[in-house]
Amino acid sequence: MKNYSAWLQLEQLSPPRQDVVLQSLDTTTPPRPYFAQEEWERFNFKNLNVTFSLNPALKKESFTIDGYLDSNLDSDLNSNQNDNLNSDLNGELNDNPNSNQNGNPNTNPTDNPTDNLNKIKIEGGCEIGLLYAVYRLLFCLKHAENKNRNENGNRNENGNRNENQNHNENQNHNENKNPNANQPPNQNPPPNHPHPKPKLHISDTPTVPNRVLNHWDNGDGSVERGYAGQSLFWRGGKIGYDLERLRDYARLLASVGINQISVNNVNVRPDTAQLLTASGLQDLKKVAEVFRPFGIRLIIAVHFDSPCWLGGLKTSDPARPDVAAFWKNTADLVYKEIPDLVGFLVKADSEFQSGPNSFGHTQDIGANVIANALSPHGGILYWRCFIYNCLQDWRDTNTDRPKAAYETFFPLDGKFEQNVILQVKHGPSDFQVREPNSPLLGALKSTREALEFQISQEYTGQQIDLYAWAVQWEEIFDHPFNEKRTTRDLIGYNKEIQAIVAVANTGDDNNWCGSFLAQANLYAFGRMAWNPAITAREVTQEWASLVFPQEITGEIVKMLLASREVYEKYNAPLGIGWFVNINHHYGPSVDGYEYMKWGTYHRADTKAIGVDRTTHGTGYTAQYQPFVRNMYENIKTCPEELLLFFHRLPYDFRLKSGQTLLQYIYDTHFEGVEQVEKTIEAWALLENFISAEVFCHTRERLQMQLKNAEEWRDVVNSYFYRKTAIVDNKGRKIF
Repeated sequence: MKNYSAWLQLEQLSPPRQDVVLQSLDTTTPPRPYFAQEEWERFNFKNLNVTFSLNPALKKESFTIDGYLDSNLDSDLNSNQNDNLNSDLNGELNDNPNSNQNGNPNTNPTDNPTDNLNKIKIEGGCEIGLLYAVYRLLFCLKHAENKNRNENGNRNENGNRNENQNHNENQNHNENKNPNANQPPNQNPPPNHPHPKPKLHISDTPTVPNRVLNHWDNGDGSVERGYAGQSLFWRGGKIGYDLERLRDYARLLASVGINQISVNNVNVRPDTAQLLTASGLQDLKKVAEVFRPFGIRLIIAVHFDSPCWLGGLKTSDPARPDVAAFWKNTADLVYKEIPDLVGFLVKADSEFQSGPNSFGHTQDIGANVIANALSPHGGILYWRCFIYNCLQDWRDTNTDRPKAAYETFFPLDGKFEQNVILQVKHGPSDFQVREPNSPLLGALKSTREALEFQISQEYTGQQIDLYAWAVQWEEIFDHPFNEKRTTRDLIGYNKEIQAIVAVANTGDDNNWCGSFLAQANLYAFGRMAWNPAITAREVTQEWASLVFPQEITGEIVKMLLASREVYEKYNAPLGIGWFVNINHHYGPSVDGYEYMKWGTYHRADTKAIGVDRTTHGTGYTAQYQPFVRNMYENIKTCPEELLLFFHRLPYDFRLKSGQTLLQYIYDTHFEGVEQVEKTIEAWALLENFISAEVFCHTRERLQMQLKNAEEWRDVVNSYFYRKTAIVDNKGRKIF
């Protein structure tokens, strides 16, 4: 089976050595060689001398990379590394060999670039820091090569190579020229080194300690909200996998800094609940062994009713001693088999699942009994906050689903055990194309939080429609918490948000993600979880440069960065959300959820649309800090893209553009289709630069997106035309 390998091009790696030891994460005197060294050697950079050492002065997952590189890198580098990785990845390539990473003169007289040419020194705060350094070095080496080629005038504006084309352009490089030929001569050139060589210095530390993927995989191999084939982990009710594929996957995740994964669905079924049993743990233990050398530890999603399902008890009431004993004994068994397990993940009291509320208790009572069982082992309990009244009567205009998480958890701040992390969805709804940040994020001062994203495109095109999450994630990080801090400022060690989590978009499809371009979202999540300050443009440029020829990187980046706006134009307008077909959530159905129990109402009638969530309506805005609350309360300061989420407006309401609200809906849905058509045209121009398989697969997906966009346009516009009898002022056909 052909196996696309995203940005690492794994099929070009040398075979793994059979004597590589799967080392423990916390081993103080690990076997030699380091796994990072083995991993480096598999990439076949023959002419670079890289040394590895641990530095206890560095933080655990931190690393530094230092050395000098020969200007003539072309013969030393594989074409499968990054041509356009930004040079500001918390480090730099400095062409002055007498300057340090800050641009200041080096004072070390022994730091001779001639003596140290092509010698790279990697230091890590732990072994996994060394491994992260290997992947960063691989990405940056190609950037160094291109920088050199650019200085030598041997590439055009977008010149690059791509192994997917199997071209041999690397045969056509010209001889190196002096990059300073047109510059004044160096007054003090290094001895025996007339031409400066680029100095490499990279120093990096992850912003947040827990960077997590949740796989919603079921025991039968299906994946809930999965659009990339079957599970990588499960077959026939048991753990089952392709070992080499799983190692490739571990490498892929580690290369962008992901360090924790859950392998079973949060909606735990009886078969995956068996992971807590002796037999289930034997299978899971083998998965842990695959991921361990890559610095990735496992999380088990557990069912709140496990005491009944597995322990033979008649109740799961967390206040009962026998229930507490079950969780203690279970944790002891689990950690005996997998000592470095991160911990458990629980979804309780949500969507008809049981939880502490079922027994008259608050959430802290249910969480703490499990957390106490994990605590002696250093385990973490991720407790999901996606809890709301899922039996709402649509006639009830006071109950407001977005208020539920804050109302449930804010009063409990400080009552959770220290090893509990409350996992909060980024918005108050459910991974919609547009919604505000959850007011619960940052509001808890005595309880750790995790920020939860969804890489899987449940409501954003299901890996058929093009959608770059990075654009939306950057907006989420930029969202104000108060007048002084953004969400980004809440994230970090010893801060309010100590984990960034996402629902995975991967499966056993050859291209991992169902769509080749959807790989960009997996890459972006890892990089932005590591460093939330990186921009959508930067991370998209990084990914595109790793997998496409330089000639077309700019066009790919342009498509991806525009994709969120394009999708939003033909989707639900101005933050109102939903409008989707029930259950599977692909395609339009404006009233699909309008009269159901889920609380996802737009409340459109013949005169107006939207929900008044101000203090004069449902009161949702009162959950925010005063600065943000006032912004959303005032219709003049509320961001227009969220107007219908926060306000109920008549169809003739004038937007800042001068358009009426209804005309805006008409216009954007026509524009969305037109922009998809332009994307298809732009993709067609790239055919000669991309492998036939990737080109045809993506073209097919874009054609499917066009049909979806046309359906959205016609369904939404016809709905409001029939509802209001107001015609489109441009005279376009509306059914």
